Amino acid sequence: MVIAIIGVLIALLLPAVQAAREAARRMQCTNNLKQISIATHNHHDVYAYFPNSCYQKSMGCDTTISGTSTDKTNGRERIGFVTPLLPFIEQSALYQEHCRDLQTTGIDLSWTYSKSSYSGRGTIPVSSVLCPSNGDAVVPRTELATLCYRANMGDLTLPVGTGTNTPRGVFQRGADAEISFAKITDGSSNTVMFSECFPVVFYQANPPIRGGAAYSNTISHTSLPSVCLGFRNGTSLTTGAGMDASNAYRRAGMAMSFGRAPMIGFTTMLAPNSPSCSANTDMSSNISIISAGSFHSGGVNVSICDGSVRFVSETIDTGTLPTGTSLATILGVSSDPFRTYTGPSIFGIWGAMGTPDGSESKAL
Repeated sequence: MVIAIIGVLIALLLPAVQAAREAARRMQCTNNLKQISIATHNHHDVYAYFPNSCYQKSMGCDTTISGTSTDKTNGRERIGFVTPLLPFIEQSALYQEHCRDLQTTGIDLSWTYSKSSYSGRGTIPVSSVLCPSNGDAVVPRTELATLCYRANMGDLTLPVGTGTNTPRGVFQRGADAEISFAKITDGSSNTVMFSECFPVVFYQANPPIRGGAAYSNTISHTSLPSVCLGFRNGTSLTTGAGMDASNAYRRAGMAMSFGRAPMIGFTTMLAPNSPSCSANTDMSSNISIISAGSFHSGGVNVSICDGSVRFVSETIDTGTLPTGTSLATILGVSSDPFRTYTGPSIFGIWGAMGTPDGSESKAL
């Protein structure tokens, strides 16, 4: 009888214990976002702009690197936003390893590098960019260090990281432009900087929405978000092909220092915890719609450009999602919305929070 009573008490206590643990993990996640936001502000203090999504213009070790800021041979073309932030999150030693590689070999940090070609620094996890609620990301891996917090790339389908299309978000391609506080004309308190996102670690034909991504060769630069929503099948994604298992490190969030837009960025077209999809089986060389997402209940933590951290519900307003043939047609541009559309977001409050200069005053 005593054992049965103890068993009942334990069963009653377990949900409370699990809730307390999740609350602690969520608090740690909030703190991580706060730290990388402060690091981004410090980067701005030094360089007068935020780090870029790729094509880093300044890394502190540039004086000994030959070539221009857009030269592939100097390696900066393919370095994402995390690397230039390393000195500002107490990771100067790791940052110097990046610099040494650039200085000694001019290594091109290509999409195809693996653990062996990227040497030890690519596998070293950085706790500041990992959410403890995402167990698959924080477990030591045999490949590259993962990334749970990704950069706001705006309210349009993500372009190829080294293509000709410039995103509308806070993190730009350094070959084209960079964002400073002066360019956030909608207000720093009205613009998202980073959000939680799942590292895409699952390989299966019908991946889960949380942590999965659907593949479809029908996705283009002007695709509507409905193409992603069309893959939703309950809690899973229905797709003709799963992500490429042989190139796991090429998937979103699976390589902390990659600069490919679908791998280090997210879009504000679909609400948090919505489906994500890509036009390529490993997300390395084509366009994607990447939704913010987390394993927290009901939404995601985001950091705002003013340095604050807030929780965004998965029911946030995204406007009346458009239907039609292409996003370009709906926006009234010729073909390429990334280069020609400068108006307000059509994706509600969430879309407005993704644009620094869309002339919207909406706030969370």
